[in-house]
Amino acid sequence: MNGRHKGEHLLTELKTSIRLKAPPLQVWAVLTAFSDYTRWHALLNLDGTAAVGSEIVYSLRRTAERSHYINTEVLIIECEEPKKLAWRIGLPKLIVMEESFKLEADDSGTILQHEIKPSGVLSWLAVRLAGHRLWKI
Repeated sequence: MNGRHKGEHLLTELKTSIRLKAPPLQVWAVLTAFSDYTRWHALLNLDGTAAVGSEIVYSLRRTAERSHYINTEVLIIECEEPKKLAWRIGLPKLIVMEESFKLEADDSGTILQHEIKPSGVLSWLAVRLAGHRLWKI
């Protein structure tokens, strides 16, 4: 944790990782099949193509019990099969989040690293919301 805001510790980024018993190409196929996200992600729906420069529709709901999604567009900023997928969302200089997924082969399958890096004057809010979202899944 870095910094303080009104007496609270702030996170400057959020990182998680998991070891999956599947090869990187199989994990990549699931990660880039945007139309299938709702099958394994309770809060997120994506629509578009995984390619650098593509804008995809990013639909998020606050809890799995809610049917209403908030829709916006994200820009794919990195797409290197089967190694890395990253997108950017937000309002420049105010609140921006770069979210990335890195895949690394290991002896038992794939290590999947997920990272959220906020920037902008309200970046503390982005991490707080992202962290809250992770605990709800």
